[in-house]
Amino acid sequence: MKNYFWGVGLVALLAFSGCGSDSVNPPGSPSAPATLDLSAESARVLMDGFSNSFSAAWSDGSPEGVADMFTDDGVRIVGNAQVSFNGKDEIAASFAEIATGGALQQTHVDITTTDARFVAEDLVIGCGTWRIMNTSDEVVMDGKWGNTYRLANGELRMLMESAYQSATDVDEEANVAAVQEMQADWDCGDSETCAQVEANVAAFVSNFNTNNLENISMLFRADGIRTVSALPEIALDRAGVLKSLQGEEGGALSAELKGFKDLGNNLVLAHGQWNTEGSEGEIVAFGQWGNLFETSESGALLVMESAGRFLID
Repeated sequence: MKNYFWGVGLVALLAFSGCGSDSVNPPGSPSAPATLDLSAESARVLMDGFSNSFSAAWSDGSPEGVADMFTDDGVRIVGNAQVSFNGKDEIAASFAEIATGGALQQTHVDITTTDARFVAEDLVIGCGTWRIMNTSDEVVMDGKWGNTYRLANGELRMLMESAYQSATDVDEEANVAAVQEMQADWDCGDSETCAQVEANVAAFVSNFNTNNLENISMLFRADGIRTVSALPEIALDRAGVLKSLQGEEGGALSAELKGFKDLGNNLVLAHGQWNTEGSEGEIVAFGQWGNLFETSESGALLVMESAGRFLID
């Protein structure tokens, strides 16, 4: 969640079981129920279709077309913004630069998928890299993404985009005067699952600040994903998460919960803000995070961390 932490639908085909000769039902017997193919291959086909449609809407310069790739209650969290965009109207407005004025007009986006998987019958997650290029195919900016999608009628729609510009080569002079705009904290009320997420975030911060890196890795599922803007690679399991944490520095970490959505199936989307302080208490870096958690009687674990630093373009 910072450095550590610093750190897009064509209709896809659904594969069904019970279509082989061994599964033919005797005359008069009930039909076998169709089963959705939840394989990684199926998730990748769906993801590729989504990315193609997202890229086409971007190239068309259509903010509304891109926003239609999100669910009605979708959330967009990106590294060149300090706060989240919620719902299609805000999301469309956040893409206005691809239509009129600004550095992103007449650009196109190239999206690469590193991993895609079902986490429930109607939920898919994925992670990878992106590059925004001008008409001469020169890279304007690049970065990583770790997003969560809802599957409906054979198509993916984004529940939460969590994408950040690469922070491995930062113009600190250009960013030094940036001041963090804080969102209101999320009130968990009497939600036990929300409290579990808050506890996971607090444990991440505490263990990071005391350099207990193995403890941080145990806050992830065994197949957990970690994609953060300051690291060159995406970690795809707990061992990879631990490796990704080695040698990270940057000051004392703070992190707060700013948004929460229970998806069912013991899965929760949450997003928030983070910052790090230097030795004199000054803010040296800050940004947002948008993560997927799995909850249980024993607490919450990270299914995917996707976080990054705010950077001025």
